[in-house]
Amino acid sequence: MIFELKEFLRNNKVTSELYMRLRTVRHKGKFVTYDEDRVRPIADGSESIRLNLIVPCFTKSFVYGGIATALKIFKEIQSELNCNGRIIVTGIEKYNKHLTYEFDGYSHNADRDGICFLTERTEMNVCKNDFFICTSWITAFYFYPVLHWQKKQFGIAGRKIVYLIQDFEPGFVPWSTEYVLAEQTYRHSEDTIAIFNSKELSEYFHISGYKYFIEKTFSPALNESMKKVLVSGMNKKREKRILIYGRPVSDRNAFGLIYEALKEWSDTYVNAGEWQIVSLGDKFDDIRLSNNRIVFKGKLSLEKYGEMLLSSYAGISLMISPHPSYPPLEMSVFGVRTITNSFATKDLSGFCENMISLDNPVPKAICKKLTEICEEYQTHVPRIIRDGEYISGGGMDGMCRSVAAELLKLA
Repeated sequence: MIFELKEFLRNNKVTSELYMRLRTVRHKGKFVTYDEDRVRPIADGSESIRLNLIVPCFTKSFVYGGIATALKIFKEIQSELNCNGRIIVTGIEKYNKHLTYEFDGYSHNADRDGICFLTERTEMNVCKNDFFICTSWITAFYFYPVLHWQKKQFGIAGRKIVYLIQDFEPGFVPWSTEYVLAEQTYRHSEDTIAIFNSKELSEYFHISGYKYFIEKTFSPALNESMKKVLVSGMNKKREKRILIYGRPVSDRNAFGLIYEALKEWSDTYVNAGEWQIVSLGDKFDDIRLSNNRIVFKGKLSLEKYGEMLLSSYAGISLMISPHPSYPPLEMSVFGVRTITNSFATKDLSGFCENMISLDNPVPKAICKKLTEICEEYQTHVPRIIRDGEYISGGGMDGMCRSVAAELLKLA
C-alpha cells in the first residue's frame, strides 16, 4: 500500500510540526480571504525608472531556488536599465535585522534601493516609470491591480508587468479558492511580459492555451560554486549510495512514491544491504526499511552537496509538474544514475545519458529500474555526456538584456 504520510508525520516531530504549521496558516478559521486591493498605490511625480521585484517572502532561509533566481534576474535587468530598484515583500513577515535577507546594501523601507514589507505599509508610492517583476501567483494577484491603476493614473496604456513563471502554481493548491486566484493571474495576456524558466514549462503553458504579449524563456543552469566542484572531482570513486530528494510535505515531490519504491527494493533486491540511502531535502528522522535505513543528512553547503553527488552512484528525484526541477539535473550531470518522471511536455531522458525518465513512475517501476541500476554498479563512471547549455549558463544573461530592451521601449 502507498506510504501513509499522516502516520509518518506522527512519528516525526520536526516534519509534523512543519506540516501542521503550514495547514494552520492556510486553514485558520473556516476560510482564508485574499484582498485584491491590498496594495494602495499613491502617485509619485518622479520620471525616473525604478525596477520593482515583488516576492512572497524575504527571510534568509527561504532565499534559494525560485527567489534566488528572481534576485539574479532582477539584478541583471536593473544593471541593464541603470536604474534604482525596490524589493516589495507581500508575505506575513516584517523586517528583522537577524532574519531578513541582505541584498546589495538595500535599506529597510527605502523607496529607492530599499526593501518594503506590505505588513508594515500597504500604501506604496508608484511613479510613471515604475516597472514590476512578479515572481509567484500571489505577487501577481496583488500587483496586476496596481498596474491597471498606474496605466489610468499616468496615461500609459501600453505598460506591462514582467511575470517570472517558475511552475504551474495552481497545481500547488488543487480544486480550491487559491487554484482559481492563481490561475486567473495567467489570463492577463496583453498586460504581460512572461519569463519562463524552462522550455518544458513554456510548452506546457502553450498547450494549456495561455499566450502573452511577449514571451522569454531561459534554461536552468548549474550553480557556479557547484560547477567548480564538478570540474575538480570528475574521477572520484562512487560509493554504493542512493541519493533521494525527500520532501514529505511537498506533494509534487511525491515522497510517497519514493518511499514505497525503496521499501519494495529493500525487500526484494538481494544486495540491498550493501547500499546506503541518503535523503536531501526536508528534515525527518531515519526511516527503517527491511534491509536499509533512509537517513537525512542535513542541509549541506553547495560544495558539500557537490561532493556528495560526485561520490554517489544512484539517485531518485521526482517532480509531478511540468517544471524539470533542479535536483535531477544536478544529480545526472554529476554522474549519478538518476531516476525521475516525465509529465505532460516534460521528458528529461535526452538531458544527459545518466537521466532515466519514467512515463509511469509507480513504485514497482521505480523499484525495477533502481534494481537494474544497482546491478550495473561501477566504482567510476566511465563517461558522462553533459548538457552544454546547462553547464555554460542557460542563456539567462541574454534573456535579461532582451527584457530590459523591451522595458525601455515602454518607458
